[in-house]
Amino acid sequence: MTNIQEIIKRLDLKPVEIAFLHEHMINGLSLTAAYREVKKVRAGTKDRSVWRTSSRFFSRIKQKIDWPQFLELAGIGVDRVIRELNDKLTCKKTEFHQGIAVAECEDNGTQMRALELLAELHGLKKREIKFKGEIKTRAKPDLSKLSHSELDELERITEKACNGQASRN
Repeated sequence: MTNIQEIIKRLDLKPVEIAFLHEHMINGLSLTAAYREVKKVRAGTKDRSVWRTSSRFFSRIKQKIDWPQFLELAGIGVDRVIRELNDKLTCKKTEFHQGIAVAECEDNGTQMRALELLAELHGLKKREIKFKGEIKTRAKPDLSKLSHSELDELERITEKACNGQASRN
């Protein structure tokens, strides 16, 4: 696997673009932080404005290079993404009590996030899912068939229940 710094140096980019990629990809800064670092953004500039500008700057850089090939050369291509996601589907975490490891259990949060990403990769998040059959919901009662005395009784019970809840609060 080629070093990512060497790959960045070989790209046909301006020095400021190379510095930006270096800050973002190697030093791990967010797009906004990398842009602020490289472009020496004025203090007090709103984050939202810098984020928008840094995103556009990054998009222009990605248009100048073969991004999938760049990621593949850097060792973070599609195969690795799939391999890592697959590992996350079965990952476990260690539970601690008073600093002592007491159990190893499923890491449900990580597993769910991996499933969400896989669903997104397969286009399932945007796809409309059609159900076969019928979804049943609770039917609303038809009060029109109740007699006056039954309606009065229902009102009394409802009022009593509401008053009981109010007195508990």
